[in-house]
Amino acid sequence: MTGIDFITKNFWILFSSFFFAGIALSGSQDFGVLHVKSAEDGVYEIYQVSGSFPFQYISESVEQSNRNITLKSGSYLILGDCSSELVTIAPGAVKTLIAHTVKFEPPHPPSDQDILSIQCERFEKTLTKQHIKNRYTLNILSGQRMLLVNMKPLKVDFGQSSVAPEPSIITYPLSAVQVADFEDMQGDQQYFVSPADGLLSITEPQKFGHWQFLLAGKYVVEVNGTSTEVDLKPREARKIKPALLRVTTSSQIDLLRYTEVKGTPPPLEINAGHSFNLNETFPVVSGQVEISLGGLKDKVSVQLAEGQFFALQARSTFVDTGCSPKEWSCLGKEGVLLFHADQLYPFLEGVSDIPLLFFDREVWLSLKGSRGIRYRVPSEKRDSTFEVGFVELTPVISHKPGQITDLVRIEAQRNRAEVMGDTFDLPLERPIRVPLLVGEYFLAEYISKNTLEGERRKTQISFKVTSKSNQELSFNVFVSEKKYVSSKKALDSAKEVK
Repeated sequence: MTGIDFITKNFWILFSSFFFAGIALSGSQDFGVLHVKSAEDGVYEIYQVSGSFPFQYISESVEQSNRNITLKSGSYLILGDCSSELVTIAPGAVKTLIAHTVKFEPPHPPSDQDILSIQCERFEKTLTKQHIKNRYTLNILSGQRMLLVNMKPLKVDFGQSSVAPEPSIITYPLSAVQVADFEDMQGDQQYFVSPADGLLSITEPQKFGHWQFLLAGKYVVEVNGTSTEVDLKPREARKIKPALLRVTTSSQIDLLRYTEVKGTPPPLEINAGHSFNLNETFPVVSGQVEISLGGLKDKVSVQLAEGQFFALQARSTFVDTGCSPKEWSCLGKEGVLLFHADQLYPFLEGVSDIPLLFFDREVWLSLKGSRGIRYRVPSEKRDSTFEVGFVELTPVISHKPGQITDLVRIEAQRNRAEVMGDTFDLPLERPIRVPLLVGEYFLAEYISKNTLEGERRKTQISFKVTSKSNQELSFNVFVSEKKYVSSKKALDSAKEVK
């Protein structure tokens, strides 16, 4: 290598060094430093602001507190736990933010299935929400922040960074509530907790046997449509033993038949809104409980104590119209009404060929097709069956001077204490098929005579209904001469058309 080559080579080396050093020096003037200072190490998120109208931002990085982070100069959105701050990074300057440590202390060490739920708003402009579950330490940037700690509002105010230059640690003691599990519990049972003041319609679910951690105060604990209020002191752990409820039917009842005909299981509700199954143990909280079976009008109220087991036996009645097991065109076609003693309106409206369930001892039954005649359901029997027969009644139009048929109806024979009443007035112009329970009845006709005294007489025919029978009966209907002639002409015309 010649001397000229050596000088030339070193010149270019020196030139390159100065050139790139100059670039680096001028580039460093476009960067600044962000430092988030906290009492305990935590993480925060950095977003570069790329637009203001509308507000736009781009994810930059997730960083640890108490470290210097070099950022290109510009505007940034910094997100901490339940908090945010917009900052400007200036070239060659250090921007310091304060993050405070908020600790929630449960009354005992939590398990993985216990719940602490915290909800909050991180950044107002974009309505950025945050839901923190089972984390007991938060790093919150300075300022006034609102949190929902298991639905209860909590306001924390650390002031601004310039007012509070040093990070602080604040501790909130928690309380706890749990609905205990119970022996032979089937599947996962849940309870729900909500604030007692009702200002927020928010509930938090939790499984039986596990804790919910809450701020001290009043809450409503709900289990399967029942509820109780608890007032929790700081660091108090309240365990609630559920009361257990069971509504049973006898082994003779075919509940599957009910479901097949109606399409749903027999209705069983607690407090007029929460359904549960027959012959299963059902957890509730202590207090007044209202149980309805077969319809909302038949209710039983019981007072249950914490941890109490209460069993209630349902009674049943079954109206058998003689349909075959899978004869869907026949099953459930007759309406059935159940009445309390001396009550005008039914407490249950059901259908035939399925078990109708109720609680009361004194109950009367009626068929919709022969409404007015009532049959006593034996109070000494838990399950009763009634059989049905049918009567086809055909009116025969007749004329007898001075006599007019006022009404015709079926009447119960009064020599039986288990049956009472009369049917509605039967139609006098057309045949009708009437369902009746097995027994003895009168077909009664009331006839007015066109006399000065306005005499009215009653004629009756005794007949008997047997199980699954279909019998025919006719009765005279006396009408005026004019109506008789008109009816006869109409009948003759109908015969000619045929």
